[in-house]
Amino acid sequence: MSYTVACDCGKSLPVAATDAGASVPCDCGRAVEVPPLHRLRAAAGEGPLSAGVQLRTMLLRGDLPGTDVCAVCGRKSDGLVRVVIHCERAVVKTGADRADQIGCLLLGLLFGWLVLLRPPREYRVLGEDVVFTVPLRVCDRCAPDLDHPNDLRDALRTVPVYTALLHKYPVARVARVG
Repeated sequence: MSYTVACDCGKSLPVAATDAGASVPCDCGRAVEVPPLHRLRAAAGEGPLSAGVQLRTMLLRGDLPGTDVCAVCGRKSDGLVRVVIHCERAVVKTGADRADQIGCLLLGLLFGWLVLLRPPREYRVLGEDVVFTVPLRVCDRCAPDLDHPNDLRDALRTVPVYTALLHKYPVARVARVG
């Protein structure tokens, strides 16, 4: 999420959550203090905790998000379906650049045994896997109709914390478990 802070000169500066508590330079030459993250989030109309943190806390406490009505038809129900929400996936990158890869390919073709002497590659993990398996209140009549991701998304959006999560991760993949 991107936030903004105002400089005394009147210019708005874009800042990230990682800038919270630090200062950023303005084009006018001033250093602009970035408020703590909870203040940035409040100024942007967000709650003090991210949807992911709120959801993790609720799930660890055993709290069922939502109400006692079906997320599809609105009738009272005690039925549940489990939905997995893949918000973000980590990406693994090798430390080798393009020239290194081409060089190794040529050496491998000419002297296959030399490739074995090459030092091991370095790997970097960018990002993290963000996956939630959540309960969703759905009656027995509506449950069979929730196989399409768009239908699941619509049903999830009836629960505020799931709506916030899908807003933060708009390209999240959703699928019914079982």
